[in-house]
Amino acid sequence: MANPKRILCYGDSNTWGYKPVAAVRYDENTRWPCRLQKTLGEEYRVVEAGLSGRTTVFEDPFDSFRNGAASLGYTLLEADPIDLVILSLGTNDLKFATAAASARGIASLISQIREITTRIPSDRVISAAVEKYTPKAPKILVVSPILVHPEIERINPRTTFVGGHEKSRQFAAAFRQIAEASGAYFLDAAKVAAPSDDDGVHMTEEGHAALAAAVAAAVREIFKS
Repeated sequence: MANPKRILCYGDSNTWGYKPVAAVRYDENTRWPCRLQKTLGEEYRVVEAGLSGRTTVFEDPFDSFRNGAASLGYTLLEADPIDLVILSLGTNDLKFATAAASARGIASLISQIREITTRIPSDRVISAAVEKYTPKAPKILVVSPILVHPEIERINPRTTFVGGHEKSRQFAAAFRQIAEASGAYFLDAAKVAAPSDDDGVHMTEEGHAALAAAVAAAVREIFKS
């Protein structure tokens, strides 16, 4: 397929494909970005960019290189050109902040995406006299996270997500508001997927399948417009 639509999935451990308890990565038949690619077919190219522990804009004092704002620019430059960025972050923010603060982090990432992608230098510009390159910011889909398990403290007494379930229930409303105000698209992952009963944070294989299907439907709708 010539010139397929390119989609960047920028997320945390659930985008990376963290397998509960086993602490290994789900294979390419399981991870939701890979399933998304298979569902969408050759008209699209899905670029995986998931990282366990990644936040929106927060520094983790115990886990380096996890600030999503710090690595976003490099990722966008590497993946260029991009037609759609899927932001699937927020859960790790709950170690330090509320869902409302996490939504502000998403707003900051949206602004960064638009600033960076309209300034990417390109070999497509041969000469100003011969060809004028007009940068085009990608579309953005904000995916609010799945909920943290309501019994997270019982499942994992050493969890860093104390009170995480109640905080995570605020994600959808806060993220939707930011998406609408920013002219981005929105999907609530908690409507289609749930955390594993084993660790209370990461998705099961069924969750990855359900999220991939929901994202695929959203992507097709986005590119209708």
